Amino acid sequence: NCPRVVQGPVMAGVMPAKQVAYVGRLKSKRFMDAPCFETLSGSELTTSYLSQHGFTRPVLVEDSEGLGLRMPHPQLTIDNVADTVGRAQPVNVIDVATQTTLLDQWRLAEWAVYCRTPPSQRDRVLNVISLEISASSLGKLVDGPRIVHDLDWVDLAWPPGVDGRPQVQKYCLMGVAEAFTDFHIDFGGSSVWYHVLRVRS
Repeated sequence: NCPRVVQGPVMAGVMPAKQVAYVGRLKSKRFMDAPCFETLSGSELTTSYLSQHGFTRPVLVEDSEGLGLRMPHPQLTIDNVADTVGRAQPVNVIDVATQTTLLDQWRLAEWAVYCRTPPSQRDRVLNVISLEISASSLGKLVDGPRIVHDLDWVDLAWPPGVDGRPQVQKYCLMGVAEAFTDFHIDFGGSSVWYHVLRVRS
């Protein structure tokens, strides 16, 4: 599942007509309770539950109580992320209009400036979906749900003290108004968990 890379120039601020229509449909749609989701409490989501009922549908846990989840303060800002992870940290930035990775490498400092820029002054809609933070100070403030640790192959199979432990467990995703990521399958078809720390509609 390699990200596509923009090779040629992209017209700044121009979103293809089909994407404008897609964003418009999303904004006008009222999402009902989706029967394709399991809705559980944090304490119900256990390996015993999954052994009995399987894990064939996405699970929504609306209240993190009992989930074993630890997150930074909800008022965490993108500048806080840049300061904690490191403003010089390289970051892959996605152009939402084309769903491609920008060819020029950004730093978190540049990303923070972009996010602070008023929407009317941004030349295009961008987001960040691949900032891995496990080894950073920010990563130390995040602990995934207990069920994730109970099932995680890295936690279960990687020998303690052996170098080369994969850093693929904690990602910080950031986007601005109208940013979205197209439907996709994560690398290796892996399952993922998301916790929305801060959102503004």
